Amino acid sequence: LNSMLNHRRGAIIGDQAIVQMREDADVKVFNTRTVTFVLRLSVKQSLRYT
Repeated sequence: LNSMLNHRRGAIIGDQAIVQMREDADVKVFNTRTVTFVLRLSVKQSLRYT
């Protein structure tokens, strides 16, 4: 899994996906979930080294 991940956040390399949508599909946008203050440092370090 680590070989698929690029060092930039959110980038996956070496894998492809096909997205299929109906023509009458509605667009929906979701906000990211917030991280509680207690976990922020741990999550930040985890994302940095992944």
